[in-house]
Amino acid sequence: MRILAMFSAAFAAAAALCAYALPAAWGWLPGLCLAALAAALLLLHGDPVRRVRTIALGLAAGFLWCWADAGRLVSVRALCGEGQTIEAEVCSLPERTQYGYRCVTLLQGNRMQLYLRNAPEDAALGDRVRVTADVTETGNSLYLASNDILLLGFVRGEAEWEHPARVPLRYAPQRALLAVQRTITNCFPADAAPLANALVTGDTSGLPYALQTAMSDAGISHIVAVSGMHVTLLLGVVRLLCLRRRRLTAGVGITVMVFFAAMLGFRPSVTRAVVMNAVLLLAPLLGRENDGPTSLCFALLLLLLPNPRAIANVGLQLSFAAVAGLQLFSGGLTGWLEGLLRVAALRERHPLPARLLRAICASLAATLGALAFTLPLAAWYFRSISLAAPLTNLLALPLFSLAFSLGCITAVLGLVWLPLGRIAAWPAAWLLRLARGIVTTAAGLPYAAVYLNRTLLCVWFAAAVGMFAVFLAQRRRQPGVFAACLAVTLTAAILGAALWETDPVSMTALDVGQGACTVLRGGGATFVVDCGGEGGEAAGETAARELRMGGETSIDGLILTHLDADHCNGAAQLMARVQVRRLFLPEQDSDSREAILTAAERCGTEIVFVTEDLTLDFSGGSLRLFAPVLPGSRNCGLAALMSAGEYDILIPGDMPAAAERVLADTHSLPQVEVLVVGHHGAASSTAPELLQAVSPEIAVISVGADNSYGHPAQAVLDRLTEAGAAVYRTDQAGDITITR
Repeated sequence: MRILAMFSAAFAAAAALCAYALPAAWGWLPGLCLAALAAALLLLHGDPVRRVRTIALGLAAGFLWCWADAGRLVSVRALCGEGQTIEAEVCSLPERTQYGYRCVTLLQGNRMQLYLRNAPEDAALGDRVRVTADVTETGNSLYLASNDILLLGFVRGEAEWEHPARVPLRYAPQRALLAVQRTITNCFPADAAPLANALVTGDTSGLPYALQTAMSDAGISHIVAVSGMHVTLLLGVVRLLCLRRRRLTAGVGITVMVFFAAMLGFRPSVTRAVVMNAVLLLAPLLGRENDGPTSLCFALLLLLLPNPRAIANVGLQLSFAAVAGLQLFSGGLTGWLEGLLRVAALRERHPLPARLLRAICASLAATLGALAFTLPLAAWYFRSISLAAPLTNLLALPLFSLAFSLGCITAVLGLVWLPLGRIAAWPAAWLLRLARGIVTTAAGLPYAAVYLNRTLLCVWFAAAVGMFAVFLAQRRRQPGVFAACLAVTLTAAILGAALWETDPVSMTALDVGQGACTVLRGGGATFVVDCGGEGGEAAGETAARELRMGGETSIDGLILTHLDADHCNGAAQLMARVQVRRLFLPEQDSDSREAILTAAERCGTEIVFVTEDLTLDFSGGSLRLFAPVLPGSRNCGLAALMSAGEYDILIPGDMPAAAERVLADTHSLPQVEVLVVGHHGAASSTAPELLQAVSPEIAVISVGADNSYGHPAQAVLDRLTEAGAAVYRTDQAGDITITR
């Protein structure tokens, strides 16, 4: 069995090299060389030679398979071109985006992501869509390639939709999934239905953004990424229904698991769990012993055969890393924890508490084992580490597991008769509410998560990984010593990060894409000016992480210069994550106004409409808010001037040039050290009169990369250069911090 594991692991290693380092088109060269090496080793004997030969053969197969797959991409290029009339088959329902809709389609057997201006409400799987579109390759996008999407289509004009008389049979599982999602939505109360759908089907589109971030910080996001736990629970139900008969359980269980995976589109984590559980069921029937590493590696091989580029899929990497950690470390950690708590001695006198302690030890060991390899991946991809994960999983995971089982029962009963489903959904909804309360409480704890946006924290993480490697290399492992060292270095890193900026005044322009969010600190006071960007609520999460990582769980004020989305669409998320004492905004009408005011009232934030100039004092300085000088102008909102001694920072928002001239004429503006350039560097702002009045030493432009507005305008950059200002841009430098 281990020969299969070595071959599969080597195949995966070759696929990873082709995805990240070696161009797949050159895979034939190392493939042939390694195949020749494997053939030469046939002349030698012995276990070490056999292992080397197996690994060489696996690498050769992987390189040659990737090379053959790259050849398929050459034929795909023939489908590319501008202004083509194409007909494609819809294989995922249209999803609304910021600029229209997108859906995955099949174009001559190749998966293409199609971007549309509009989509019909009755769009269905298997529909035919005829469009005139520009078709291009996905280029270097590993994300799309890992999902086997080879083409992008950008539609010109309107699309023609055709509903076929008969839907292809291959869409039956996905149509069943849609029916299950509708049933769950109809059975569960409105406050629990999105979480129930996410738990049972993995559809997180209905989850509030605040809850998604709370689950991430609490380290339990994996619960809504349908994976091995869900498949194992499903198989457990099948075992009970089949009265634990091996042959019947294997036949029914494998059928149910494969259909469940097909419903979810054969996601890597689910497919991995199906393969491993199928091997577990079939091994005794075939007279073979089940081997965990072999099952894991074989599942990876099966996933890579249809698309070797899937090795770059983040979900696949996290799923296999978690199971590898469980197999390698969880058993030993469970034994160590039970020995530390003397569970064996307790079992003789108090069997019930001993059983509870064993369950706690197993849960903690499973969480820590899964984190062993997923932690570096999460840090790399998501730039965050959850410290609350062990506690959250210990408390909430049993609730989610029971709610998943009840959710599946609800879906089945609801499909038969809706009232029956609603009866089963009632206890499941209360379990979900309780679990959600645990998650949000854990996420709200100080330093529930560490965000790697500070140099010291990145250094700590590298040191922690190094310590863990040393710990694993030791013959006599002492987890207590390792945990103590980890805690000491983490405490030092957090304190260092919190004290990183000791100057009395600082400003940080956060990289929120095409938007604006600036954090001002001075004399023990903290203000955030604007909170919006390309990612909507993500801008608020970015600001919250910046504050919480500095140990700040509350701020003195949030100032919204005006109510355009790119300056305020993250405000609600920021207020949900950090206590905002006062919200300052102009008296303007906007589509966002009511939602922001409602969020402020819900969070207990005082609302202040700035209709005349206002001064907010803090130790050693002040923050002046200038009321709109041209109230009839859409972008003319508040302006903010922070002063501490001879150090001044001016933020004019999106003021047009005419308003900037009025501001300079009607107010006594000082020479400023920092100017946050107005309207993201648009040509219609940053008037010469304003630059002459404030003479900035540094100009900061908050702007998104490759934005469609042409920001910053070259004329503005020229004016700033002539004024003698050093220019820094968030699209080039990321977050920009300037201290006195």
